[in-house]
Amino acid sequence: MTNCFGGPYGPPKLSTFKQMKRIIFTLLILFSTSLVFSQSTSSAKPFIKGQFNLSLSGFNQTINNIIGPKAEFLYGYNDYLEVGLFCNALINPIGNGDHKNYPVYLGYGAVGKAHLFPAVIKPSFYYIDLYAVGKLGAKTTFPNGVSFITSGTAFYYSIGAGAAINFSRHFGLFYEIDYGRGKLSTHTLGLNIRFGGPKKWQNTKQ
Repeated sequence: MTNCFGGPYGPPKLSTFKQMKRIIFTLLILFSTSLVFSQSTSSAKPFIKGQFNLSLSGFNQTINNIIGPKAEFLYGYNDYLEVGLFCNALINPIGNGDHKNYPVYLGYGAVGKAHLFPAVIKPSFYYIDLYAVGKLGAKTTFPNGVSFITSGTAFYYSIGAGAAINFSRHFGLFYEIDYGRGKLSTHTLGLNIRFGGPKKWQNTKQ
């Protein structure tokens, strides 16, 4: 039986734990590297605080190995924390040939990202970023004619971690992995676009 998240509940496989160890090791390497490549606090213009961040990405849920689009719109509450809204969609083709049905899974809610690097030092800009991410919201399932998939809306939450490479104060690439309800793991790869904020905090050329 398939649940409204597109797959059965169950414990993560052993390979998942091995993958987590590799990811944690990689994040530690990136964190160490960021100490070298960060800028000093000589500039008063913040990188996160007061800035808007539009994140456009594709995500992959390992339980069905299908990629869907995701969008987030965040605001830098302070140097450490971004808060905002997210929305994603997953279309899962089921069947063969001309007889496929396409159940849709729609996720939405609030998202927060706690950036770890400013807790060590306070640079005005850093090329490599590490952060924790959490989501709280709902997922709605539209079976679209698939009899064994249950329709409805369910509470959703997830926690995870992310790493970003910032090419400038405006653009950067990021990767995230998070774990949510039903042991569902999600991998996300996308683009950050930072802009706006109070006039005295406008991004400068970088």
